[in-house]
Amino acid sequence: AEQGERVTELGFLALSSGMSDNEIEPHAVADLSLLSLSVAVSLVLVVALVSVKLRLRLSTLIGIATLRTVLQLLALGALLYPIFAHNEWYVVLPYIALMVCFAAREASVKPKYFYTSIGLHFAVALGGAVSISFALCASLILVPHPWWDAQYMIPISGMLLGNSLTALSLGTDGYLKSLKEGATHECLLACGASRWEAVLPACQGALMTGLTPTLNSVCRP
Repeated sequence: AEQGERVTELGFLALSSGMSDNEIEPHAVADLSLLSLSVAVSLVLVVALVSVKLRLRLSTLIGIATLRTVLQLLALGALLYPIFAHNEWYVVLPYIALMVCFAAREASVKPKYFYTSIGLHFAVALGGAVSISFALCASLILVPHPWWDAQYMIPISGMLLGNSLTALSLGTDGYLKSLKEGATHECLLACGASRWEAVLPACQGALMTGLTPTLNSVCRP
């Protein structure tokens, strides 16, 4: 029934735009040619050559990162194909949970200082942020059918996790560094300030640091 509704919708769009049925290709995927891949690799080679020319000692790291990216994309494609093929909630949601766990682990190792439960706190923060953001987006903007549609949920959750991971790791790093290396909160406590008043400057700095990348991407001309 859903496929029939989709075909009907595509046919209506075709009639309204003057296109024939043969010209409509739902969910068409563009194959990357060898030339396109060569152009992408050439950009990496340019960065590696600049690194060698300026003696940055990053050429080995660039090569390892490039190889790791290719292997990760191949593995990701092999993993996502059956998920998109089945498109069931008991397949999509565990994959999203796995994404949250990997993102929490990646974010927890970035700060210079850490504490015992930082990984768990990051997992709860990232999971809550993705759940609330996707719920609002799915209910008010995209309205996918079904709501767990992998075509929408996995890419959007990935983008949300990427932005949240950057903000969370930068903000937490700034906050812990301010408490560990700074003396402002100790001076405020010595002057009779409460715990909240003592850590407020560190919280303000952490929020500004964490939100800056997102604000720059949103507010760029």
